[in-house]
Amino acid sequence: MELNPSNGLTILGEKYVEHPDPQHLEGVPGTHSWLIEAVAPGNQKVIGTYER
Repeated sequence: MELNPSNGLTILGEKYVEHPDPQHLEGVPGTHSWLIEAVAPGNQKVIGTYER
């Protein structure tokens, strides 16, 4: 997953946690999270792109 924030936002950190996979299969679900800070006033936008 890739995030593209507008110029008024800054990504402070990101984390991906893969769910346990006892069979070691590909395509295991997980959770991706970001910490984003607003650094300028006004409306901002985040565009995310997901590719498999």
